[in-house]
Amino acid sequence: MSSSDSLALTRKQLLQTFGLNVPLKCDLRGDIESMTEFLIFSRIFSMDKDELNKYLVDSKSNHTIIKLQLSSSEFNKEIASECKALSFMINRLKLLIAAYGTLLLEDTPEWNQLTLIQQNCERLKHHEVNILRSSIENIQNILDNSYNVINNNLLSVSINRDSGNV
Repeated sequence: MSSSDSLALTRKQLLQTFGLNVPLKCDLRGDIESMTEFLIFSRIFSMDKDELNKYLVDSKSNHTIIKLQLSSSEFNKEIASECKALSFMINRLKLLIAAYGTLLLEDTPEWNQLTLIQQNCERLKHHEVNILRSSIENIQNILDNSYNVINNNLLSVSINRDSGNV
């Protein structure tokens, strides 16, 4: 979280309400369940001042419900806010992948010039990047599924309106 963010203190306070610290350290395994803390962080990160204050107040009386809402893999707020949060997650993961730089493959000539420890480090980097890519894929699936639900709902409303069943 940037120190230039005027809402950083409020964001940190809300994150701490749910037992999360900044910087966030989460255990991504590539599945949706492992992204719970990342979802909460991303949603809080993308909130405006009014949303942050509302969630701070609400979390005091409905802590469990608010945490479930923020950690859900389904859209539970405005579409634009959800897209912003999930796009933030994808971009963060892409930055992490980029930080790995060039990965050596086992079938390249350079591989044989590495020590056993270096080879194992490269293998580990490959697995870590695969987990990050899998996480991106899962987040993209959340977005795609949510868009499909939204489109189906809009289509249903449109069909009902056209048939006079509104």
